[in-house]
Parts: sequence; C-alpha cells; structure tokens
Amino acid sequence: MLWQFALGALLIAASVAAHVVFIGAAIHFFSRTGAWFRSPPAAIKTPAGLAAAALWMMAAHGVAIWFWAIAFMAIGGLEDLDTAVYFAAVCFTTLGFGDIIPDESWRHLTGLCAANGLLAFGVSTAFLVELLQNIWREERDAV
Repeated sequence: MLWQFALGALLIAASVAAHVVFIGAAIHFFSRTGAWFRSPPAAIKTPAGLAAAALWMMAAHGVAIWFWAIAFMAIGGLEDLDTAVYFAAVCFTTLGFGDIIPDESWRHLTGLCAANGLLAFGVSTAFLVELLQNIWREERDAV
C-alpha cells in the first residue's frame, strides 16, 4: 500500500508540475498578446483567446491523464494502452464508470488519480476565471 501512495504522490507531483508549465506558458503568451486580443474586433478576438486558453488547459489535463495511464500500464494494473488511457481519463475526471477495474493490489491509486483530477480541474478553472476577470477589468478601465 505504501508503494501506491508513493507512486501516487510522484504522479500528482508530475501532474502539478505539468500544470504549472502550461499555466506559465499561457500567462507568458497572454501577457505578450493580451492587448491584441482586446483590440478591435475584440468581440471576436477575446472569446477566441478564452477558448484557446480553455483548450490549452485541457491539453494540460491530457498530459496528466497520460502520466497516469503510463503508470497503470507500467505497474501491470491494466493490460493495454487503450484501456489504461480510458481508465485514467475516467478516474481523473472522477466519472468512475466502474466498467474497468485495475488489479486489486493497485486499487488505491484510483482514488489518488481522482484527487489529482479534482485538484487539476480546480486550478484550471481558477486560472480561466482570473484570465477572464483581467480581461474585463482592462476593458472596463479602458472605457
């Protein structure tokens, strides 16, 4: 059981690190291009920028899901890559269908994967809300 928590902690740390890199890249991108997104026609550019940021954060979630899938494969908890990716996505999003169950000796990892997903989606949501608030604040201050 301790190995599961150690592996889970490592995977959560890798996921958080990936999220930090993705958010840092998004901050860098929007700090350099934010004025362009708010310039006319801002009614088109601003939503496009927000959509791009949301898709970028979904890519960060995809990376974390792949970390978990590879781990489930490496420990022998699941038989093939397709099943491992599906299972990791179901756990990470806390959907939890229950149609696939890993080897019983590794079941504690599933809860850690779900906790990781909850944290990651919360951080992504906070980032997107902050981005939107900054855009609104700058648009309001420009008037």
